[in-house]
Amino acid sequence: MIRRTRDIPQPLIGWNNVNVHLWGPECLSRNSIIDNGLASTVWTANLLIFIPLLLIEPLLVSQFFWINGATAQDNTDVGIYSFDGQTKFGSTGSTLNSGTSALQVADVTDFRLPSNVRLWMALGCDSSTHTFLLANPVVGAQDLAGITQQAAGWSSGLPATITPAIPTVAKVPMFGFSGRSVV
Repeated sequence: MIRRTRDIPQPLIGWNNVNVHLWGPECLSRNSIIDNGLASTVWTANLLIFIPLLLIEPLLVSQFFWINGATAQDNTDVGIYSFDGQTKFGSTGSTLNSGTSALQVADVTDFRLPSNVRLWMALGCDSSTHTFLLANPVVGAQDLAGITQQAAGWSSGLPATITPAIPTVAKVPMFGFSGRSVV
């Protein structure tokens, strides 16, 4: 069953809405990354990060969210890919970061995610000055948790296909999506 979490603010309101984020049971869970807590930390320009995702029921995605840190600059794109990286199910597109130390929510045209298949939840940012609220685990811990990255992956947003690789940068931002269960 998908967890209705109270760990982060709820962008959507309603009975059938769910939030999926990197520390939820669909992704990594809180205990899987060893780190020293969350902090407002500058991003590495054009770095893409991919978090493994597995849903046990289909979902309609309607919003993506991330938490900006103390500096909001340039653009972010958040989306979801097939595990082979060849299909982008949907994303926010290049979205101007706004609001410091705040949750940012981007509406998208609803799209459906399948259940019981591995997916990637992805985030990219074109800025070397923008900060996200993020964890700073050692790179080896990210690799063990299944997190992957792609350097120089940004070109006006997330690319159509991806080539995930072993992480080289120790940064895991707090981000995710909101949607509705498909009945």
